[in-house]
Amino acid sequence: MNLAICDDEAIMRRSLAERVKTIHPDMEIYVFSSAGELLKNEISFDIYLLDIEMEGISGMELAKLLRGRPHPFPPIIIFITGFAEHMADAFDVQAYHYLLKPLDHRKFQEVLNGAIAEASGQRSQLDDYLMIKSDNIMRKLAYDDIIYIESSNKQAIFHTTESKIKIYAPMNELEETLSGRFFRCHRGYLVNLAHVLSYEPGSISVTGGDNLLLSRLKYQDFVQAFMSYARSGGIVRV
Repeated sequence: MNLAICDDEAIMRRSLAERVKTIHPDMEIYVFSSAGELLKNEISFDIYLLDIEMEGISGMELAKLLRGRPHPFPPIIIFITGFAEHMADAFDVQAYHYLLKPLDHRKFQEVLNGAIAEASGQRSQLDDYLMIKSDNIMRKLAYDDIIYIESSNKQAIFHTTESKIKIYAPMNELEETLSGRFFRCHRGYLVNLAHVLSYEPGSISVTGGDNLLLSRLKYQDFVQAFMSYARSGGIVRV
């Protein structure tokens, strides 16, 4: 599980990182001094600890931008600020909690533990489903319903058993999220191994009748990935 801290005060960043490590030693912590710095990072974090009053992009605006990014599941946002007047605005971005500086360690621990529990619950749902955002609507998409994903003009097109769904998401991020179930058979395609009907050097046939390009350089890796998937109990149609 990972967590991002964004605060323009170096002392506060260090303090928060130390508090989190004390409460949850295994947490992967990433620290950012500005909203712009965080937005340059393409990692989807489980939990965000955000200051509100920052130069440039405020924490509230940052939260809105994060909500618009594709995430495997809705990010958990906790505001940590010295200004109580922004509390009402926090509801508009569906913040998990709003903590005032100076922090009460017991309250911080309670809120962080609750956020970790919620993030763990969301992750468990990913065993069978993927959360995607399309047309400003969060959709719960079953892995088994996704045949393949196609890259097109900075969009990812999900070819499902029912329809096509377009979202803005990097293929590299999707590849990492779907590792084990899907294989990047070509620069433009992620194929669901459960929907592979047949394959040969250069081509993969999938349910629904489409044929996907299989890079010759990736052929051996694909065969190994498919066999590993089959040995682990995955659905095989070949």
